[in-house]
Amino acid sequence: MKPSAISHQPSVSCLVALLLCAAAGPLVGQTSLSIYKDGRVVVRQSLPQPLAKGRSTLSLKLEGLDPATLFSPDSGVAILSATLRPPTDRAAALRAAVGRTLSFARAKGDTVQATVIRVDPPQYRLADGRLLLTGPGEPLFPAEASLVRTTPEVAVVVDAARARPRTEVAYLSQGATWEALYQVVVSGAGGQVSGTATVTSQTLTVDSAEVQLVAGSINRARVSPPQVAVDGVMAARMMAQAPAPESAAEQAVGEIHVYLLPGRLALEPGVAVSTALFPRTSVPITQEFVIPGVVPWRGWLGPTPGDPNRVPVQVWYTLKRGRGTPFGDRPLPSGTVQLFQADSDPAWLEWAMALQRRQDELFWDDA
Repeated sequence: MKPSAISHQPSVSCLVALLLCAAAGPLVGQTSLSIYKDGRVVVRQSLPQPLAKGRSTLSLKLEGLDPATLFSPDSGVAILSATLRPPTDRAAALRAAVGRTLSFARAKGDTVQATVIRVDPPQYRLADGRLLLTGPGEPLFPAEASLVRTTPEVAVVVDAARARPRTEVAYLSQGATWEALYQVVVSGAGGQVSGTATVTSQTLTVDSAEVQLVAGSINRARVSPPQVAVDGVMAARMMAQAPAPESAAEQAVGEIHVYLLPGRLALEPGVAVSTALFPRTSVPITQEFVIPGVVPWRGWLGPTPGDPNRVPVQVWYTLKRGRGTPFGDRPLPSGTVQLFQADSDPAWLEWAMALQRRQDELFWDDA
């Protein structure tokens, strides 16, 4: 019986972007994330802001948003335009304060008031009417939204076919990656196999999110910012409607595979979160010693003096994937396989061999 690889991970020649989500700050509302291995993430959020029928303008606070990728998963809502205003920096706050009198800190406990005339070149008027052509100190801005935005704000013009109680938006960003790891414990002619997916956030912070993992080779049409394709919209909507499984549920979407993780995950930068891809399973295991038949292009050459009679023996393990089991019935994402074998002391496991093969180098019998 011909062995097949543990994972089906097709190569996609065109851009097929599934809905991922990632953002630099905390996400609000009900959040669904679809995460690629290369760090791309599509954020799909259900916000409590209602929509009226017809054209309206929304002001949303969304972190890590590229407005070119913003779209509505709701087929009855069209996004007509989106204008992104980033958090305010010092220069932008000073430009907004032209004509206003501010306090400037020059030293501890020492402040002076001056009116901002212009920012470039800098011009300030003191209380006695004299002008300064350099900054009088570090400006102290009042806590007003008109001067300082603490979070990114996007003004979105939408057209809704009918009124909606909530607003559904999705966009592509960066900020999280994932990897699959499989552990095989060999014991005689059998063993146990388990698999986990580990999600690591670089910039994404979310208290509770439904997470889908996207497996497949996805090309980029834009280096920065990334772009969302129609296939991604369809995939994210289908996964968002699926019931939460006890272990990761797999679904083929076009030429890629999507894995819906059980429950809801909390993510924060620098923290890795692992979850099971399938229940731990007992499988039959066959061990083989393979000597590849390789003849040099010049013909057979005898052993060299520095390498007498050295035979390149490979050790292969074949795991049978039984039908009707979560381990045998679904394609599995590519990842790293760790192989363990029990020593003479049953209370401990030790490395039988220092072996970490890529998943596509370890084969499973599908019979």
